Amino acid sequence: MEIRQKFLEPQTRLYIFAMFASIAMAIYSFYSLPGPFNILTGILLLVFTWKYYEKHDSEKKFFRILYGYVPYIIKYEEIPTDKFLIGKGFLWTPEHTRVLTALMQDKESLEKGTAEEKLEGLSFIHGIGMNDEKEVYIDFENLVGHCMLVGTTRVGKTTAYNLFITTAIKRGDTVIVFDPKKDSGLLNRVYEACKVFGREKDFVFFGLPYPNISAYYNPLKNFTIQQEISDRIAMILPSAKGSTDTFKEFCHFIVSSVIDAMFFLGESPTLKKILDYSFNRMGELARKCIEKCFTDKQMGHILEETVSSIIDSSMQKKYSAEYDELLTRTYISIYRKTPEVYNDKIEKLLTNAMHPKEHYQKMSASLAPTLSKFTTDEIGEILNDMAPPDRQVISWDTVVKNKKVVYMCFGSTLLQDTARSVIKITMRDLAAFVGSIYCYKKEHPPVHLFIDEFSEVVDESFGNFINKCGGANVRVYLATQSGADIEAQLGSSSKAQQIYDNVNVKLWLRTTHLDTAQIFSDSAGTVVIEQGSQGYSVTPNFGGNEDVVFKSSYSQSISEKKTYLIDPSWILKLPKGQGFLSYTGKIYKVRIPLLPHPEENYLQKAMPGYFEEPEIYEE
Repeated sequence: MEIRQKFLEPQTRLYIFAMFASIAMAIYSFYSLPGPFNILTGILLLVFTWKYYEKHDSEKKFFRILYGYVPYIIKYEEIPTDKFLIGKGFLWTPEHTRVLTALMQDKESLEKGTAEEKLEGLSFIHGIGMNDEKEVYIDFENLVGHCMLVGTTRVGKTTAYNLFITTAIKRGDTVIVFDPKKDSGLLNRVYEACKVFGREKDFVFFGLPYPNISAYYNPLKNFTIQQEISDRIAMILPSAKGSTDTFKEFCHFIVSSVIDAMFFLGESPTLKKILDYSFNRMGELARKCIEKCFTDKQMGHILEETVSSIIDSSMQKKYSAEYDELLTRTYISIYRKTPEVYNDKIEKLLTNAMHPKEHYQKMSASLAPTLSKFTTDEIGEILNDMAPPDRQVISWDTVVKNKKVVYMCFGSTLLQDTARSVIKITMRDLAAFVGSIYCYKKEHPPVHLFIDEFSEVVDESFGNFINKCGGANVRVYLATQSGADIEAQLGSSSKAQQIYDNVNVKLWLRTTHLDTAQIFSDSAGTVVIEQGSQGYSVTPNFGGNEDVVFKSSYSQSISEKKTYLIDPSWILKLPKGQGFLSYTGKIYKVRIPLLPHPEENYLQKAMPGYFEEPEIYEE
């Protein structure tokens, strides 16, 4: 009864009656009381009238929040930079759990508490703590422990992400945004924030679906040891259906030998060069390595004279393929007979160069089509660091040093497997860069890494990556729709749990999957609440006093019940733009503010005439 009176029966009529009564008494006292008492009494009653009006207005506002919608909009200039604004909210306590549990069991509250169609969900989940609502912030120091944002489509996930990214840009920090699918709203927001805060020159756009305007990027540039590069490429190769991966191991051996040879020659490896050397110029690469071995020992003239004495150079034009193969075999033969020039760095390459051609092609059948995805047409052009003067080149060292804002758009909805493969090797490249900072303790300002559609990016190595990020002053912000997507990618709920455990700040908006909501409820823990119950009974009187026809009884009891602090079913009923925040061991109920709709459209500006109509999107 207490909860019903407090939350279902607003006292606005009482305050209206009190206001009119105060006004009437003020008028009466003015004419009936002698001065100056009539004036003083009238002023006092008018003050009471104003207070009643404030109470009436506060009550109306409270019930608009409890059972309706009050817009929450902030401007760019209102975003703080000393800490992260999450929104408005209140600290969630066991008392809120008790009240909400009772309201959820009340039919009338469920009917009145359904938010308007625009928001959906149950608005009184936030309304029960409206009187304690204030702005909720996160200290930047705590974001080193990373942040995860979970919510289904169109419930405000992008709105919250926009706020976080805009705050980092306004601070002047390095910002890296991974957009696996291509979210026009997110892109426009990032670009507009850079313009608003005077950082347009810091904005760098890499767009796999838009190579004509994209920056150049070599995803093989960063590594700690050379083997990492061949491991990256092997990672995106298809696995064999049988019990062994012999074909994959052979491809790995080819790539590893080519990369070792390129480093031996002082060449920077790119995907295009690796493909070219592996299938078109393996013999040429072997000869260049052998020439360097002889030259380093100041024996280059011996190699040249020996080759000339064995091979007739007039064969070159008439039999080019045969001549190339013969020349390579001759070089290798001379090298084998000259132990003074031996170098173990090229031994794997020479083994591949002498491998039977038909068997080589059969064993490496999966390598060529895989690498071709990244090396053909315009995509192959932008996946290296040899850019024309009018294009930018993404190098993580430079990005961090110059505090750039990098937007990485992969377009997986359009390019599918190619985009997912580029995402994987890009993440490994970034992980190598972060690892070098972590190992060598390089000092640098904060770096904010935002990964949208996290399930498209995650793999088994991500847990180790996110651990290193904290020690390297890289703050990671993950956004995903469902925990099931992460588990599906990792193949195990325990591996997914390792990632959840490595995230200190969790913001859960409405989800459609109970198991995803359960993740937050488990982290929030359980509490013991008191529940009251009432009982009535009426029984006929069959004996005793004939004047008493019926006997009635009434009972009231209070019991304790152990329950989740945040019941998972509540997360499934949240209105749009609202969520539960877990931070520093406390739980907050929050509303996310809306930013002004972005006026900029980056793709239309960068490619005028490409889009005939403005892109329409919803946050």
